[in-house]
Amino acid sequence: MIYESYPWKRFLCRQSEILCRRKLQRRWSESSLACVERELFVSAYAVRKLLDSRKLSDELESTQVGVTRHSWNGRVVDFMSRHDLDECYDLEVGRPVEIGIRTVCNQIVHSFVFVFSFGDDNGLDGFYVASDRSKHTCVYHVAIDEMIRMLDFVMVDEICAARWERNETSGELKVVNKRRMPPEDILTGELERNALSRLGFG
Repeated sequence: MIYESYPWKRFLCRQSEILCRRKLQRRWSESSLACVERELFVSAYAVRKLLDSRKLSDELESTQVGVTRHSWNGRVVDFMSRHDLDECYDLEVGRPVEIGIRTVCNQIVHSFVFVFSFGDDNGLDGFYVASDRSKHTCVYHVAIDEMIRMLDFVMVDEICAARWERNETSGELKVVNKRRMPPEDILTGELERNALSRLGFG
């Protein structure tokens, strides 16, 4: 479990700024693609660990992330075919949906399918992802801007009040709810100001 959340949130904000710079990148080597994979995988794990440690507010936990859902077309998705997206999923028809932050993180952490997408100018615009459990249902396309937005929201999420209750049977103390501090009340440094600005609060 995470004891102090602030260093983890600062790390995520740095990852968000790195992803902002990745949007401007035009040349992609195997090494640079591997770096982006690592940045996304580690960020998703860190967010999920903060959720599991009850270090994020109820408002943040209920935040939805906009993605595009592409249905599976029936072909077996395995180690040989998982990068052939157009042969395994209907990429011509995508349905905009909203999924929870934890779902996004689980899809990335447990990804069986993970393929980057690039715009006409060869800039990184997102990635396709499907976990080992969902690969025969659909693949999600997550825009890189939505990923940056998610990480920024985590950075500026500060709990100002929480209620705990002790289970009468087990005696275990549980967090019942956690309320978020309004963004305008957050004491900010440069990283926080940048995140708030990208979210439209600054």
